[in-house]
Amino acid sequence: MTPGPAALSIPMSRTEETLRRVAAERILVLDGAMGTMIQSLGLDEEGYRGARFDAWNREVRGNNDLLILSQPAKIRDIHLAYFRAGADVVSTNTFSSTRIAQADYGMADMAQELNVEGAKLARAAADLAQSEDGRPRFVAGAIGPPRSPPTSPIPASARSPSTNCAPPMPSRSKGCSRAAPTCC
Repeated sequence: MTPGPAALSIPMSRTEETLRRVAAERILVLDGAMGTMIQSLGLDEEGYRGARFDAWNREVRGNNDLLILSQPAKIRDIHLAYFRAGADVVSTNTFSSTRIAQADYGMADMAQELNVEGAKLARAAADLAQSEDGRPRFVAGAIGPPRSPPTSPIPASARSPSTNCAPPMPSRSKGCSRAAPTCC
């Protein structure tokens, strides 16, 4: 006899119960752009490296996820700032914490550590914010594509020589900007 759906259900955790209850009461607010907040720090190469990676054999500036390990207080403070501004949920700073994406920096073996530590930092900020005002706070894991997609799927040979623009695509023709890499 095959067990029915109820027999296969997994009991809800207290966190899930709280999340469902709060979401039923009101709209939950998700944090904003992590990358923008990191850029506002104005870190240079040395700032990205921190002490742990001061002798790393490649440039690491721009590896925002690395800041989880090299500047953990700064990442935690960004999460905390979003919570204090009213966010109910922050996403971890792990958008590029995949082996493939980190391989660009020679750091593929650090993907797991980045994800674990990134979740811990976000959770620490959530716990601190919750202790300040009693509102429950949540953390969502973030993961992006292994690498940024190419700016244009249209090969250069197919672009208009006068504008270096790809031919307009019907699904992208409304509201496009001529400044966009593919123009429309």
